[in-house]
Amino acid sequence: MDTEYLIDCKEFWQQFTLNYDFIYNFIKHNSNNEQHINKLCEEKIIPYLYSYLSEKLHKKIDFYFTFNQTNKQFISNSNDVLELYISPCGKKENVSLINTLVNLAPRLNNLVVVKYKPFNYSDDLINDIVIGNNCINYSDVLIQYSYGYTEEKTLGLNLVIMIDEKVIDKFYHKKTIKFPENNTSREVYIPINYCVVLIMLYNIIGEYSCVNDLCYIEILNSKDIENKEKFQNLSVLRDVIKNINKKYKFCNYCNRSELQKKLFCCSVCKNTYYCNRSCQVSNYNIHKNYCSLNIKN
Repeated sequence: MDTEYLIDCKEFWQQFTLNYDFIYNFIKHNSNNEQHINKLCEEKIIPYLYSYLSEKLHKKIDFYFTFNQTNKQFISNSNDVLELYISPCGKKENVSLINTLVNLAPRLNNLVVVKYKPFNYSDDLINDIVIGNNCINYSDVLIQYSYGYTEEKTLGLNLVIMIDEKVIDKFYHKKTIKFPENNTSREVYIPINYCVVLIMLYNIIGEYSCVNDLCYIEILNSKDIENKEKFQNLSVLRDVIKNINKKYKFCNYCNRSELQKKLFCCSVCKNTYYCNRSCQVSNYNIHKNYCSLNIKN
């Protein structure tokens, strides 16, 4: 637990608990339109959450809400459930902070607290990303990937990302980075405002995989690449990351990762995991046959 921010996290939940009925009823009342509620939460509710945090934490944490959903899926047992997702803003150094915040979360009626931004492998791919007057889509971005090892010595991915020369200058600019230890320098591409590549990666593999499973990312301009045929569509990463994520446990029903929420195993077969009681009940008719077979064997 991140003791540096322990008092801040406790104070956050004290304020959240005092105002929970207002937050819950506001979201429930406006929950008919998913896009509408996302915008309303961003404008009306999330500023309240930041006011519960000390200012030094504002750039370390982000918040998202879903209602009547479990891991972005509508299931019968998730009616009236409010899920609060707490994101480390895509940065590894903020993970211990969100772990502390989630571990201290109070038990409130119909509230589920989850780590990282919402993601499900069944999510559709975004067609276009529009920022201001500029647009980029998946056909503008190709990748090469190789396997590597993360800081925790687990299997991860190295990515070289090629962006079409027609659009890269709208979203990225070149910057020279100096390395004083060996007196060298190199040019890299830095986001102008928003890192559109990360937006795409969050959509394809989820924030938790970006933070925990990517070892290295380099962005290149297509005009500087000779062997473009060696690059693939960005969307192939979803199947690649599924293979890497076999090292994690997942909810057998909604596919939520143990990185997002603590899972519990079936008390009978001890071999199947769920993130909450609703998922276990929803999966019962399918799991009971496997569970019985597993016990016999």
